[in-house]
Amino acid sequence: MSDVLTGLGLAVVVSILFVCRLIEVTFVRLGRARALGLDEADGVEGRLGPLVRERERLLGPVTLVRLTCQVVIIGTVAVAASNRLGPAGVALALAASAAGLYLIAEAVPRRIGLEANDQMARSLARVGRAFVSIRPLGWISRVFEVIAKLLGPHGGAPASSEVVEDELVAMAEAAAAADLIEHREASLIGSIIQLGDTIAREVMVPRPDMVTTSAASTVRQTLEIVVDSGFSRIPVTGDNSDDLLGMVLSKDLIAAHLNGHSDDPVGALARELMFVPETKRVTELMAEMQEAKRHLAVVVDEYGGTAGIVALEDIIEEMVGEIVDEFDDEVDLVQELEDGAWRVSGRLPIDDLRDLVTTKLPDGDWDTVAGLVFDLAGHVPEANEAVHCDGFEFVVEVVDARRIDVVRVVPGPPKSSGNRPDSALSKSNPSKSNHVKTSTN
Repeated sequence: MSDVLTGLGLAVVVSILFVCRLIEVTFVRLGRARALGLDEADGVEGRLGPLVRERERLLGPVTLVRLTCQVVIIGTVAVAASNRLGPAGVALALAASAAGLYLIAEAVPRRIGLEANDQMARSLARVGRAFVSIRPLGWISRVFEVIAKLLGPHGGAPASSEVVEDELVAMAEAAAAADLIEHREASLIGSIIQLGDTIAREVMVPRPDMVTTSAASTVRQTLEIVVDSGFSRIPVTGDNSDDLLGMVLSKDLIAAHLNGHSDDPVGALARELMFVPETKRVTELMAEMQEAKRHLAVVVDEYGGTAGIVALEDIIEEMVGEIVDEFDDEVDLVQELEDGAWRVSGRLPIDDLRDLVTTKLPDGDWDTVAGLVFDLAGHVPEANEAVHCDGFEFVVEVVDARRIDVVRVVPGPPKSSGNRPDSALSKSNPSKSNHVKTSTN
């Protein structure tokens, strides 16, 4: 009879242990936003939200009960094995107990709590509130927490409760892997987080690529520029590209043309421009552009010169990817070659190249592949010159005046040649280089 009661008691304790571990896994995984969403979807207010918002009030008592159950199970099994099998059987019984506890109190509840998180949260909400309502358990768990703090390290900075950016990205990727959110949504979360570290210089259209019109140009001439470029906003310059007087809108040009003012200077139609430093974070810039109702801003360098222009569309593309309309001439910035190399545009952001070659490239005061090649070469390279860096060969294929347009990135050490010096900079064989044509607005 005593053995039957002992068996029943162990079954009850094991059941409590299983439920406690299931509660821990479920409510550690459940986020606040998801808990509120489940409550709202089920039309039940204050069911899961409070449990997740004050998670420690739930997890403390549950953990205390779980550990107590484990001690009771192991102690009971050890005593029973000692009475029946002697000291030799205790080790075997404890080993079997450890395997059973891992299965019942770890593997199975963890799998259920992770894979059926929503269903388990709904089912265990009432049990969780019952644990929270048992005040003695809460008091005891808080005492242990205080003791742990007293025994812990002192004098150091308190641990931050904020989740760092890498953890947020990892959480989003894990949620996508578990089909809790779409992979596109996880990618968008990562892009928005990275946007906080992006500055205007990294997203702007550089000054050589700017399409501008002179203040002395006529409305008809500027309309031709609008048609050729496909841009609806054209900066208006004075004496030079650093002397920006404003910008003109295509709708203003069309209105002036229809009203018979096609030969009037376009400077009279120029609207005010917004000027920002190149180090301004784009998150702040986007907010300012929204508040000022501006779609275009001029980026200036530390000397007050024009570094480029940035449009609201450029910032949005940093989050959602390239937005191509019917007027854009889409040019691939990266082309994979058959020999394992890549042909890339000189305008390719250096961070994109790092992702492409999956290696650490040097950091410096440049944002593009062309800037890296300029720094490695130390001068304006000629076509077919090559520079070597971190196991890669960068062959300059197309140079437009002093601008590097196309670079071939070849993985692996540079090929040995009888007349090639063993240095960071050398000339490639012109007969083996492939040229591509590129065009910029």
